[in-house]
Amino acid sequence: MEKEKFNFTSVLIFVAIFAALFALILKQNNNGGRESDEGLALGSEALPYEVSEWINGKGPDFEDLKGKVYVLNAWGLNCVYCRKFAPVLVKAHKMYKDKGVEFIGMTGNPNTFRKDLEHHLADMNMTWPNGIEAEQFMRDYQVRGIPNAWVVDKTGKIVWKYGSRTPLEDAIGKALAAK
Repeated sequence: MEKEKFNFTSVLIFVAIFAALFALILKQNNNGGRESDEGLALGSEALPYEVSEWINGKGPDFEDLKGKVYVLNAWGLNCVYCRKFAPVLVKAHKMYKDKGVEFIGMTGNPNTFRKDLEHHLADMNMTWPNGIEAEQFMRDYQVRGIPNAWVVDKTGKIVWKYGSRTPLEDAIGKALAAK
């Protein structure tokens, strides 16, 4: 009887551990372990932003983006997943920068870390404008975890976001091809 109790307990513990690991793997979904419903939803209107401090040149005014396809990226200085996502952004930027697609980075990191932010962007080859101290952007775009990113089409609608199954560069191409 004692051996049956031990075996049943062992099996129960094994099943519980397996179920927890399986749930964790499903949740990972290639987006830093976050649920893919974070941030503004697909089909939402892109929201205006204002940022007073920029690195890599001043970013475009929101009004100047009307009729253009653009990519917004929320990131942070000490974010491991942001470093993993950076090459995806850099590749897409190289593919589409000469086709009129704007890339705009946003970080909530303060200006006191400016030198570190500049080094990070240079190390990652992220040469497009990046707004710093962008806390209001982070709130408006409902950023609860980083990285986060959105592709906005010519009509101002969000057509892709971080965690989507479609690759970023495919989403940009599709947004450019849309009439």
